Amino acid sequence: MKIVRHDRNMASLFITLAFWLATVASAQTVSVSHDPSVDDHGTRLLGRVIERLALGAAFDAKVRQRVWVGGREVIGVGTYEQAGDGSGRFNLQVAMHDGDGKHTLQQISDGRLAWTREQIGDQILLQRVDVGRLDQWVHGATLTGLSRAEGAAGSTRSIVGHLPPSVRVGGFVEMLETMVAQHDLRVVTGRLEDQDVWIVRGSLKDNVRLQMLANFPNNQWPELCPDEMVVAIAKSDQIDTGFGQGIPVRIEFWVSPPTGSLDDKGVENQTGQPATMPKNRMVSLIELYSIRPISTPPIGRFRFENQDMEVNYTNDTDRYLHRYGIEITERQSRLLRR
Repeated sequence: MKIVRHDRNMASLFITLAFWLATVASAQTVSVSHDPSVDDHGTRLLGRVIERLALGAAFDAKVRQRVWVGGREVIGVGTYEQAGDGSGRFNLQVAMHDGDGKHTLQQISDGRLAWTREQIGDQILLQRVDVGRLDQWVHGATLTGLSRAEGAAGSTRSIVGHLPPSVRVGGFVEMLETMVAQHDLRVVTGRLEDQDVWIVRGSLKDNVRLQMLANFPNNQWPELCPDEMVVAIAKSDQIDTGFGQGIPVRIEFWVSPPTGSLDDKGVENQTGQPATMPKNRMVSLIELYSIRPISTPPIGRFRFENQDMEVNYTNDTDRYLHRYGIEITERQSRLLRR
């Protein structure tokens, strides 16, 4: 078996940047959670959006992603299909082309196994999460009172902790739950072209930023690592389809200027502040469009067909067990290595 090591270089950023908060930041051991006693409009709104995606009617959409890096714009296109109705089934695919070739990302789940396949040039990364077993173990721990819920989005403390893990792993659901857990949120209303939307703005919580910063080389925040998110959510159904209310249609990722940044000449004024204050900049944008209702697809549409038999996959289930505060037996742990 050939093991392909994944190097998160500039090329991999094209694919993974937009899903960074869902697949990388959530992997950090950051002890933050929603306090249900706080009347937080942004938290409650995103909680309803997550429920809409996980439990609502089936739909599909086209996806467009833009990334600004190295002074150029790279565009990716793809599709998103969500079975809804609490099935946990979805299929997200995005492909990008740059000067180094084609890069692709697929996240797919049939409600039992959730797979992520990422290809950067000729390098392939495979990850799997046993979401079916997660459901069983989390449910069992809840019944016996053994769930500690100490993770970044603990099952009993998250705004959507009542939902089973199988509908919360991967895709836009996990991205938005991570946003709720790790960001200070505020809500405004506005219009996106000719569509009324709710706009949720999120900035990383201070304690999350500090804990993440400690994991970066030399305690330096990466230039292209987003620390702010903006989500636009449709306030009403589309006129032509009578569908779409509550679905996110635009997700922006922003980077704040580094503390103590200098102006173009590298000169600070007498107060020690930059003579020209740098501005936040958008580094990635995801758009969902052509959203339409569909009949619930058969389960076979959401089963991953592994055509990379020479590539070893990583089983990421342990990370989610830690997040939900679940301890399993050695026998159960061996099941994850099969």
